[in-house]
Amino acid sequence: MFVYGGDAERLTRLDTVFVADAYPGAGPVGGVLGALDHLAATSPTGTDVASMRVFVLACDLALVTAAELAALLDAADTHPEPLVWVGSTSRLEPMCALWSMRARSDIAAAFESGERALHRIISGLDHVTVPLDDHALRNINAPDDLPG
Repeated sequence: MFVYGGDAERLTRLDTVFVADAYPGAGPVGGVLGALDHLAATSPTGTDVASMRVFVLACDLALVTAAELAALLDAADTHPEPLVWVGSTSRLEPMCALWSMRARSDIAAAFESGERALHRIISGLDHVTVPLDDHALRNINAPDDLPG
C-alpha cells in the first residue's frame, strides 16, 4: 500500500510509503495514471503487471469500509474482463474503483489528449458499476462533514 500525492511532510508521518505526484495539478486522472505508472515501474522483474488490479481510493472517502472494497473485488472476480470496477450510488464515484493495469495505456492516451474528467474516461472503457452504500461514499472534506 502507498499514498500517492498530497502533502509529503504530513503524509510521511503515516505508517505507509509516500509517492510524490508525477502530474501535480492534473487532478484525479493524473493521480490514477501516476499511481499505475508507479506500480508498473516498481513491480519486481518477472511480475505480470498486466494481470494486476489496483485499488484507487480518494482520501476524502474516509467512510469506505472493507465491505465496499470486497464488493469491488467480488465484481472483478465475477466479471474479470473489464478494465475498471467502479463504485456508485446515484452516480459513479471514480475515486473508489478497482483498476486493471491493462487500463493504463487508455488512461495515458486520454490524459495526453487533454482529458481530465475521470468519469468520462471510465465511460469510454469496458467497466462494471458496483452499487455501494451512499454513506460509505460520502465525501469528508472537513470535520463538520463527519456524521454525528
